[in-house]
Amino acid sequence: IEHIYPNNASAGVFDLNMEDLKQSIGNLTIMGAADNQAADDADFLTKRPIFSQSSAQMTKELASRTKWDRGEILTRTNELKEIATKVFKIK
Repeated sequence: IEHIYPNNASAGVFDLNMEDLKQSIGNLTIMGAADNQAADDADFLTKRPIFSQSSAQMTKELASRTKWDRGEILTRTNELKEIATKVFKIK
């Protein structure tokens, strides 16, 4: 599991507006161990090329986004909830 906005954001990446969402489902994606290590705590734009090479479609789709902010996390959270509701037939 990779945090799109870093779990341990460095001073250059840290955004107080994102900290409360960093553990939310919308800020998480699936990555292999090597890619996860390469992405580490980098910012979104640095991670985009790694996302684009992913074999997981949900991760690959992240590369098409131009930014990663609070609104993006909330939007993706809702998108994933809608998918889960359909897949697991939740009412």
